[in-house]
Amino acid sequence: MGIDWTVRYPHFRGLTGLAYGGDRFMAVGYGICFSGFAEPTLLSSNDGTNWVDHRAVTGYLNLWGVTYGNGSFVAVGDFDTILQSDPIAPRLMPVGWSGNRPFVLNLLGDPGQRYRIDASTDFGTWTTLTNLVSATCTNQFTDPTAPNFNHRFYRAVEQ
Repeated sequence: MGIDWTVRYPHFRGLTGLAYGGDRFMAVGYGICFSGFAEPTLLSSNDGTNWVDHRAVTGYLNLWGVTYGNGSFVAVGDFDTILQSDPIAPRLMPVGWSGNRPFVLNLLGDPGQRYRIDASTDFGTWTTLTNLVSATCTNQFTDPTAPNFNHRFYRAVEQ
């Protein structure tokens, strides 16, 4: 694993740090000048193949490392620079549902974190379906009562 690498980011700028957490990757690196403003390299990816460039106009600097903890990424760089991401909320990803069968979804969250999964038919009244402690980054949940509703909305809440 990690033996063969392919450059997927078209404007490679010298990456110096990589971290994984909250079911995504974050890469940091050298600063580069865009439209007269120097920006450090900040890239994120959910799959390690497709990357999103994030802008943080902080003056010309390099970012040297990044880590993940307590629900956010923290990057460090030149001149005692410290950048912290917004908290990464738990995400619900549908796995599948078909007519009269239970609805299945994945909760993407931090291992060891406590979560509550709620359901609603109107975004106003929420019913708790389960409380769980995340065993891994991806936890599957099945709602066997879903066929009883014309439509249903779900949310995951950190506890």
